[in-house]
Amino acid sequence: MDRANLPALDFVVIGAYKAATTTLHRALCAHPDVFVPGRKEPSYWAFDGCSRTEIEANPISPIAITSASEYLALFASRNGERIAGEVSPEYLKNRRTAKRLAQGFPELRIVAILRDPAERAFSDYLMYRRDGREPLERFSDALDAQEARCSANEATGQYLTTGLYGHQLAPYYDAFPDERILVLRQDDLAADRGRLFARLADFLGVDAAGFTDAPEAANLSGVPESAISRLAYGVRRRVGGVAHLIPASLKQRVDQRLQKTLSRPQLEAEDRARLVEYYDEDIALTEELTGLELSAWRRT
Repeated sequence: MDRANLPALDFVVIGAYKAATTTLHRALCAHPDVFVPGRKEPSYWAFDGCSRTEIEANPISPIAITSASEYLALFASRNGERIAGEVSPEYLKNRRTAKRLAQGFPELRIVAILRDPAERAFSDYLMYRRDGREPLERFSDALDAQEARCSANEATGQYLTTGLYGHQLAPYYDAFPDERILVLRQDDLAADRGRLFARLADFLGVDAAGFTDAPEAANLSGVPESAISRLAYGVRRRVGGVAHLIPASLKQRVDQRLQKTLSRPQLEAEDRARLVEYYDEDIALTEELTGLELSAWRRT
């Protein structure tokens, strides 16, 4: 993209996947001083400058924006809002994005929201079960399959690597001053929504009162309890590529109804212990980079 034609971005929410980015997106959309495109996850900066082969090798590419004109069009309806940004969790796990954003927007503010990586991996697995894309009924079997799936660029091969937050955040801390990066925890959203949104408002320089009606948790994972529910989630997945054309209020009502049909299995103790061991060194790196205290993520 010609940098002279860049949209006026003030911030981006970079992820992580399955860590309440949908909730943040909806809250930002509702704030009167903030412009965020209604389309979540454009993911443009993960693909800008990539070859067609590189783009097609990424599992998210079918629903991502790879056209500069289409990306710019997302911001065409901005109408006097004080700041503008977008929400794309792909930006956290994509190794190229931090440098690209820094080159185009050196004053950009970066927001990340993280979730206990073991719980995040399990939630990711349940999401693919929910949508009919994960055939394995045991999470441990899906973990065993990660290396082969990842090598094949399969979407269901990202359960483990997506939770390596320290390695994913490091390029952002290299590219941006620490004071331009805000890292939140999903646990804090559940524990004290008002305090978390007050921190976000202060970081973005907007009135915290604009987040008063911030939505509850969205895009929940789980296993459909009936054939009808499985069918409905299958249809939902197939229309995902044009979901941005559906009014947000309608999508929210449909999601709320569908979520009531899900069972919510718990992560087995042996699977959690396996994941805690896998993530231990990266959790330490995340603590070092962010200054967060993350001992709860090491519980077994």
